[in-house]
Amino acid sequence: MDNILVGLNWLYNQALEERKTAYSERKQTLSLYEQHRWLTGLRARNEHGLGEIALGPARGMLKRLDQAFQSFFRRVKAGQAPGFPRFRPLSRCVTIDLTQISGGTVKPRGGHYELQVKGFPRIRLYGSRALPDAVAKSVRLTKRGRHWEASLVYAVERAALPARAKAVGIDLGVRKRMTLSNGKRYERATRDWKRKRRMQRAVARCRKGSRRRRKQVQALARLQRREFVRERNACHRATTEIIRDYGLVAVERLRVAKMTRSARGTEGQPGKNVAAKAGLNREILSQNWALLRSQLHAKAYSELGISLLIPSTGLFRVVCVTQAGLGTCG
Repeated sequence: MDNILVGLNWLYNQALEERKTAYSERKQTLSLYEQHRWLTGLRARNEHGLGEIALGPARGMLKRLDQAFQSFFRRVKAGQAPGFPRFRPLSRCVTIDLTQISGGTVKPRGGHYELQVKGFPRIRLYGSRALPDAVAKSVRLTKRGRHWEASLVYAVERAALPARAKAVGIDLGVRKRMTLSNGKRYERATRDWKRKRRMQRAVARCRKGSRRRRKQVQALARLQRREFVRERNACHRATTEIIRDYGLVAVERLRVAKMTRSARGTEGQPGKNVAAKAGLNREILSQNWALLRSQLHAKAYSELGISLLIPSTGLFRVVCVTQAGLGTCG
């Protein structure tokens, strides 16, 4: 798999060079389909082993580059900082997108699934639930440390949830992640700060560029990834339960960026209780309030099939509680 990433990263950088050269020499902006034809020549000559890899992953890398250019043009048009696409080192190439998927790409094998793609080793997939009996729309492989994660997207037909007359208000907090107006509480997120600090100190004691430092960095990354997945799943369980039980949800609107500002102050006017405020900021950010709100928005739309900002049927509405009254969550 690492050799495949090397080839795809080389393809990304070569495609970027082709676009830059075409514009600087001929004032021509290459499209995605023109680069698909250019890729055909590379595969015919088997440059960097691209001929031994399936066409889908290579086209997926070109699509990522095209999306980077589309975002660049959009920012230029809007008068924002352009952020021209740049060449990527191998350390930033950790994702493989499969654009051409057939019925045999993902197959059940006993208690697990297998992903079969030309040029790839057979990859075993383990999940918490069975996959739909359909062809996946997209497959993305991401390298996380020593392991690979697969993200599969399916198009399935789902009926909207029935209308609910019950309403609930949500108070976001630190001692409890959420407190509902009916008295129900959701436990706060807990992090092992001591273990994290101990591992960070172990990284700091290592010599930069050493093998031992690389191992310590990978161990710290695994810990942070496990905590992220655990808290994300906890948010999913809570928001799914709320969506299925209530028809109107009022969410407390909090200015998290202002709430988590440092109390350090300036040299002329130093702040007070800086360490205590820093600890409070960490606890606020660890509760994932923004993630909870975004999941409520996404699930309300997908489960009920209506818009949140302009609800047409009144089945569900997410509003924000402010000092001025009620308003839609923007």
